[in-house]
Amino acid sequence: MKVIYKILYSLFLSAVFLSCSSDDNDVEVINHSQDEISGLVKIQELTDENYEVSLYTKTGKLITGYNEIYLQLKNKKTEKFESGASLSWHPVMHMTSKSHSCPAGSIEKVPEKQTWYKGFILFQMAGSESEYWKLTLDYGIKGQNAQISGNLNVSQSLKRTLQGFTGTDNSRYVVTLVEPSHPDVGTNDLTAYLYKMQDMNTFVPVDGYTIKFDPRMPGMGNHSSPNNVDLTYTGTSGFYKGKVNLTMTGYWKINLIVLDDKGQVIKGETITETNKSSSIYWELEF
Repeated sequence: MKVIYKILYSLFLSAVFLSCSSDDNDVEVINHSQDEISGLVKIQELTDENYEVSLYTKTGKLITGYNEIYLQLKNKKTEKFESGASLSWHPVMHMTSKSHSCPAGSIEKVPEKQTWYKGFILFQMAGSESEYWKLTLDYGIKGQNAQISGNLNVSQSLKRTLQGFTGTDNSRYVVTLVEPSHPDVGTNDLTAYLYKMQDMNTFVPVDGYTIKFDPRMPGMGNHSSPNNVDLTYTGTSGFYKGKVNLTMTGYWKINLIVLDDKGQVIKGETITETNKSSSIYWELEF
């Protein structure tokens, strides 16, 4: 009888241990997904009857220009985050007399993260009470597709980092600074995106162009800097990449000249004694 009691007691302890271990693992998955938000600030949530989509950025806001946005999708019934969803989005600015979209990158799974996704959106203008951005997000989970949407609060950037223009080819373009977001004195990696507008709701990345630039300090006699490297297209990332040499702290105007794949200037002007600025430019200040 004692032997049977010992066997039953051992089985009971094993069952309790396995149960606790399983519960710990469930909690660990949920907590781990929460830990992954380190360095990010939630800006808002989009929700429907089944799911809740949380949007995060590193600054806690959306601004005109380049925005890297992180997303997490939670099942409202199970309170767990989805790791195998397919996501796509479409931002639209609703104005008093018309509407238009803006360039946006595809949403991809964040490497080495269980439940995180990210993409980017290039907002051309800030929102207001009467004119606002609305984001529509399509999601697919285990063969089921649905759509969720909500308005976004987009503020005006303190410095110009996005420039829209019409080229000599009569096409509409958007050229946007991505890095440096935190410039230093000396040589900085320079990255940008260039998009062409096909219609009010469709923007496509442009490859094979060249973006020449001339960094100037208007408050310091409009002097430039040496050893800059023009932006050229890199097919692997979709970026235009170059180098900018910022020789001192202060306000810099990055004057731009955009050339097409044949080397013809489609927008921008050379800086001279009489022409102090190009018609298209970015701003940096640090």
